[in-house]
Amino acid sequence: IVDWDDIQSGVAFDVVGLYAAACAMGVGLKFTGGALWLANTFVGLLPDFMARGDMLTIGVSLLTGTMTNFMSDGATVAALGPIVLPMATLAKVHVWKVALACAFSSSFANFLVVGTPNNAIAFGMGRDPETGERLLSVFDFVKYGLPVTILAWLVLWFWAVFGYWQFMGWPVLH
Repeated sequence: IVDWDDIQSGVAFDVVGLYAAACAMGVGLKFTGGALWLANTFVGLLPDFMARGDMLTIGVSLLTGTMTNFMSDGATVAALGPIVLPMATLAKVHVWKVALACAFSSSFANFLVVGTPNNAIAFGMGRDPETGERLLSVFDFVKYGLPVTILAWLVLWFWAVFGYWQFMGWPVLH
């Protein structure tokens, strides 16, 4: 049985606070109308060809995939979800298509150390046992992670445009 002292010493409450703040921001944006305003503004700023159909899906995945390298994937989706869903409605794109692109691309945190705990662990623990020299640099993450992220985007876009959408049974909106 766990007592409160064990919980206080073993739980990283700063991480809990980060997720709670991201969720609160998303809920606040949704209920105040801020998400709809941001969606209107963002769709209005896009060139006409980017504000419709598959191009909106690609744009959302680019935005999410870039943001997730600077913050956690859960926080990225919690913050962007309430914004991109009205964007899909405004652009007459099926909401699930844009939502899945946002969710999937939130796992593309490959090119910065802070994007995911895996990167931070590899960076922090990656030292030569004899010399103590760091084995990975921040540039290594950019050098190898950026091509992986670009490849992941290409696979997602191909899959979104030609793949799952045709087989999910959802109606096509025009």
